[in-house]
Amino acid sequence: MNTSRACSEVWVEGISAYLPHHYLCHDDLAVRTGTDPEKYARGLGCTSMAVLHPMQDSVTMAAEAGLSLLTSYGVDPASVGQLIVGTESGVDWAKPVAAYVHEMIGLSPRCRTYDVQHACYGASAALSSVGAWIASGMAAGRKALVIATDVARYDDGSPGEATQGAGAVAMLVGDSHTGVLRPDLGMEAVYSSQVMDFWRPGHRSTAVVKGKYSINCYLAALAQTYQVHREAGGEGIDELDYLLFHLPFPRMSEKALGKLMEAECGQVDEETFSKVLREKVNPGVEAARIVGNIYSGSLYLALASLLENRGARCTGRRVGLFSYGSGCCAEFFTATIGDSNECWKGRTGVERTSTSSTRIGVETYAAFRRETSRLNSDDSFKLGHMPCADSVPPDARYVYLGYRNQKRVYAPGPAGRIARVGSQVGRVSRSVPQPVGPTT
Repeated sequence: MNTSRACSEVWVEGISAYLPHHYLCHDDLAVRTGTDPEKYARGLGCTSMAVLHPMQDSVTMAAEAGLSLLTSYGVDPASVGQLIVGTESGVDWAKPVAAYVHEMIGLSPRCRTYDVQHACYGASAALSSVGAWIASGMAAGRKALVIATDVARYDDGSPGEATQGAGAVAMLVGDSHTGVLRPDLGMEAVYSSQVMDFWRPGHRSTAVVKGKYSINCYLAALAQTYQVHREAGGEGIDELDYLLFHLPFPRMSEKALGKLMEAECGQVDEETFSKVLREKVNPGVEAARIVGNIYSGSLYLALASLLENRGARCTGRRVGLFSYGSGCCAEFFTATIGDSNECWKGRTGVERTSTSSTRIGVETYAAFRRETSRLNSDDSFKLGHMPCADSVPPDARYVYLGYRNQKRVYAPGPAGRIARVGSQVGRVSRSVPQPVGPTT
């Protein structure tokens, strides 16, 4: 059945990632857990994982990514008509992350805000939603801001601990006919099935995962969506220049490519597999090797990684993208990369991670975990108390200070305080951090 339909062009006009300032090497984690380091390096394909400071969370990361995008692309906040946050790391059962972020980044009151939750598929669902809004003409020239933000957290010593990560990726979506990426919204290849492969019960702060079963669910969903894509006349592996996947861990890309080649050819030739992996897949995997899994932002971090690694060499190229959210919902879609790398050069946020991140030891990592748990308990806010203050990221524009009177308290961070001082003498734009949260 052909599921294609005519659509106006919709573009991801800009992309910007915010990734934590701290990281833990897997060699150090291996010593802490008594695990062979090769299990992480070869089995998972990663070398380190991003570790979020206790005074940061899914809200502050989303605001950081959103502010960076608006600033680096010179976007007027008043032009944004929708802000949708894809996350499975919400901070409230009722109030969305988007509500906090809307105020922090200075958007207009005439802007629709909400979250989308479906494990790691949330941001892709948001992208589809705003794409339809823009293509329909209802946007009337306004932009949409889609932000994926998550903190991957598992129990101490569990198999999933080594796949942890954190980060946010913001994407500006509009109809300017130019930008970073033009998704093919006229073709839909989706698959859903109720499975218990990964979930986080309401009473837990860490996720529960059935590792091997989840991998099988992922691969089954990939096969289903790719089949629909091909039956609808979509391009095959040979016709696509790059392939990007949701990455719960880097080596998942190899399993995913094997499944696609099996579906396409019936058998996998090792030499051909290695060539396709090296040329079409690995350029999008590099960031995940040092950051880890960032859930809803994983696929879009892969996109940022590809853009950063290939630069002008990937302009105008065709790319296939697979998004998977446990539970499950999945989608395979294709897109064209923009014609000029000036649309993303120096703006992806990926390069900053490899040049200015700070390595921490297992003691600091354990302290961060303890303080994070404490800050997420009632009445954790203490006037004048700055948790792990000596390691607060200097680029943080917002920080989280705990709960007071059942409310989360946010305040300008080191970079935010500098911006506020500068704004008083007219040296920065109107989109500067302001205090958020209860004052009494």
